[in-house]
Amino acid sequence: MNNCYRWNLSVLTLAIAICSLIANPIAPKFISEIQLANILSDDWTIELRIETYMDSTLDGWYITSASDTAFFRPWIQTRDEGFILITKDSLQSAFTLKTSGDIITLYNSSAYWMDEVRYGDVSNSEISAPLPGQSICSRLEHPYGWYIDASPTLGEENDLSDASGTVAGVVHNINGEPVSNALVIYDKNLFEPDTVFIVPENDGHYTFQRVSDLGWIRVQAESYTNKDTLVQVWPDSILQLDIQLTPESTEGIYQYEGDHIPDQFGLSQNYPNPFNPVTRIEINLAETAMTSLRILKLDGKEVSRLINQQLSAGTYSIFWDASRVPSGIYLYSITAGKFTMTRKLLVLK
Repeated sequence: MNNCYRWNLSVLTLAIAICSLIANPIAPKFISEIQLANILSDDWTIELRIETYMDSTLDGWYITSASDTAFFRPWIQTRDEGFILITKDSLQSAFTLKTSGDIITLYNSSAYWMDEVRYGDVSNSEISAPLPGQSICSRLEHPYGWYIDASPTLGEENDLSDASGTVAGVVHNINGEPVSNALVIYDKNLFEPDTVFIVPENDGHYTFQRVSDLGWIRVQAESYTNKDTLVQVWPDSILQLDIQLTPESTEGIYQYEGDHIPDQFGLSQNYPNPFNPVTRIEINLAETAMTSLRILKLDGKEVSRLINQQLSAGTYSIFWDASRVPSGIYLYSITAGKFTMTRKLLVLK
């Protein structure tokens, strides 16, 4: 019993020691807010949040952009709690920022990386560039939290006032029909604590409000392939985002419901065209017929046979997945009874 007790105590001590070595996974946000001028890239304001473990001054600290590196002027104090507003006059040399996208990096006097913001049209962008009168703000409760605020709070704590927008749209299939059993998911990353889940209405429409940040919209529905896209939600505005889902089994035959029988045989132009990788081909059968629908190279060599069976009269959608063929022009040809027709399509990857 005593040995067991001592063993448990040693494990507990080891666990405490290990936990004490694990750093806070959320890095402090020294850069709290950024406001850019409309035209002049050297007219900007960067708000730095004062942390208790910062140096007493910013002597030796410096900041970089994609084009410049500049050291802070001497004797900028960091002893008072709150914020420091940095402008071009706070630096010892010229410092410009691209209004269309840049990378701002902050270093301390030991050349140690302290913080970074990537905005606009740059690799691994964390937020879109703000519009005139807006600013980029940090969210301390989020490890990757940057959002755009329409009412800047330079010199004060950031808030979410005027910092949310609306996303609205329709989830539909490749035929334009609403998909009401879909689930629309919005989050910044897999670890986002406040992911939004929306079920569209019966007509496929969905809408939700969100902090104006950069995030992923994912849409999933039974029997359909999941769709995801990166979007920027803007303050006090509506982002219209219609989402088209393709069938999970793309190479299939889907007959339109209803009693309407086409007056004549037909082969419609595929849609979309050009496409990558899935397209829809619509055929009309005026009567029951042995039907063949083939994809051919320009030299007539068969690439894929989408239909080779007897079909009853009606209108059908056939989906072709061209992910396994190279880009180029192909033919698609139908034979239904005595009816034959051939059209061209373009795979563009």
